[in-house]
Amino acid sequence: MSDFKVVKEGHSAPESLGGNQAVTRTGFLYTSTQINSGKEKGRNRIKVQALMYPQHSYIRAGVLKAAPSAIAYLMNHEQKHFDISEIYARQAARFLQTHRFTKNYGPEITNEMKRLFKEAAAFQKRYDDETNNGRSRAKQQLWDKYIHEKLKEVSAYSQKDFLLNVQ
Repeated sequence: MSDFKVVKEGHSAPESLGGNQAVTRTGFLYTSTQINSGKEKGRNRIKVQALMYPQHSYIRAGVLKAAPSAIAYLMNHEQKHFDISEIYARQAARFLQTHRFTKNYGPEITNEMKRLFKEAAAFQKRYDDETNNGRSRAKQQLWDKYIHEKLKEVSAYSQKDFLLNVQ
């Protein structure tokens, strides 16, 4: 919980928290760095990461007084937001590792990343909508299993630091 900003009772909460007990901002990004020396000179090192943004993640102070099981349940819901970002980071890595890029690969990468970012945002929204932000325990259990399966499907792409292959 140290990754969350605590919103103290009586203080105004950020708009993103709304009526929820906690909110986690997550996402994924990719970076490309051209290698300037050695046998790989001229190639691009790609790194894809799923991230949690503590500066935009909040928890209400009252939650910290709840029963440990209630806190664990809430943190599980929030963890799944990160897991969704990890799914999409792995999908990005899969694309970047398996696609046959041409010399003009910049637009190819940009278009696919835009598509994945949009799809990830829709997935996050659907997750919160269907679980009612974790309030529906039955739906949360279903989503926990679904997210676990989705992570397994892309487990081969958990290594997200590699050289880009250009034809």
